[in-house]
Amino acid sequence: MPRWMFLVIPALLVTALLADESPKAETKLQPNDIPALVKKLGDGSFQVRDAALKALQKAGPDLLPQLRKALDEVQDAEVQRQLNEIVLNLERVQFLAPTRVTLKIQNEPVKDAVQKFSAACGYQLEVASGDMGENKLLELDFKDIPFWQAFEEFCNRAGLVFQEGYYGPNMDTIRLEFGDSFPGVVHVSGPFRVSVRGFNYTRNIEFASRSLRSADAPASPIRRSESLTIRLGLTVEPKLPLLTWGQPIITDAFDDLGQPLLLPTQMHMVGMRYYSGYRAFTQEVQANLQPAPGSKTIKLLRGSIPVTVVASQKPRITIDKVTQAQGKTFEEGNVSLKIESISKNGQQITFRINLTDGAQQGKRDYSWINQLIQRLVLTDANGNKWQCYGPNWEGNGFNGGANFSGSITFGNNGKAGEPERMVYYDWYILSHSVPFQFEDLTLP
Repeated sequence: MPRWMFLVIPALLVTALLADESPKAETKLQPNDIPALVKKLGDGSFQVRDAALKALQKAGPDLLPQLRKALDEVQDAEVQRQLNEIVLNLERVQFLAPTRVTLKIQNEPVKDAVQKFSAACGYQLEVASGDMGENKLLELDFKDIPFWQAFEEFCNRAGLVFQEGYYGPNMDTIRLEFGDSFPGVVHVSGPFRVSVRGFNYTRNIEFASRSLRSADAPASPIRRSESLTIRLGLTVEPKLPLLTWGQPIITDAFDDLGQPLLLPTQMHMVGMRYYSGYRAFTQEVQANLQPAPGSKTIKLLRGSIPVTVVASQKPRITIDKVTQAQGKTFEEGNVSLKIESISKNGQQITFRINLTDGAQQGKRDYSWINQLIQRLVLTDANGNKWQCYGPNWEGNGFNGGANFSGSITFGNNGKAGEPERMVYYDWYILSHSVPFQFEDLTLP
């Protein structure tokens, strides 16, 4: 399996990343320094090896090309191990760094400003139908600002509201609409945004009946119980779609009276998108707390949300002139894709295919077959996507790993031209804990 296929690694640099919401790794190392330091990793002196390792560990993501080149060329197994760990941690920092926005707008209509903001951040933005406020003149100046900070400021000035649950039929569009927005309670950590959506507080009372064994026995005491649940919204930049998320892990919680609100034990559940394996960009998660008498506010609430994300994706197989590829097989490494037949019905086109991904062989990953709706992409000559309606597989869909045999149907959403290119993507998956901290939260 290639080194980059599944990034679940010790997060040596995550602490530094989370401490600075807009991390910029600083290093005195220059690209020309890397070969000499790598050579010293194999030196006979421990002091020389240790000094070289510590110097390389201070490298920033800007030196990844030189480090990857050195990793490909080095022969010593121990040096390979050390370099591989450095590269993986720098890739992790690079993946988890927020997108940064630089944009200057002077007295331009909101509708034009949305297009320029979209180009500046690299994400597709659209405004819901309606012309209210779209000709309002906007002025702003962003210089290397983290995405969520720039996004919130842009929306506030433009009079736009973020529709968190909508990302378009292809899961690649951020939709905005005109309206009044309120700041809310938000914690931003790199590309992740955690918001407090609310509390659910319940009180229960149970009246137990007399014992059936003795009619003279006194009535059982009244049983009272209380429960407190916090609802959090987790949203991520489109470049890092969520695959799975877990129940929040609360590490610190106490009220305005200093009373602890942590439950004695916490049950942690892991969730995922419907049909397992689909990408998502926003999700509500909940955590239970222990109510305390007299509490008016939560003075401090701190914890984290475990997630896995698609850190990056890379084309594995690309088929040009795909409508002329019937009966052809395309191979790249351990991946093979054969187009057995093609049929078109109006604005829909169906491909019968056989797809084998050798990297998955021997695994019973039931999410893989459902990911095809997003990993297999059909576009026109200009890159406009046809919407995938999902796979229809034969039997159980795969045998001993990832071997799909069946049909996949795509539809034209009216914006795409004739289908020209089909791409099968590799996904690089990364595990992470998204931290959050809130103060002075009003309790019900």
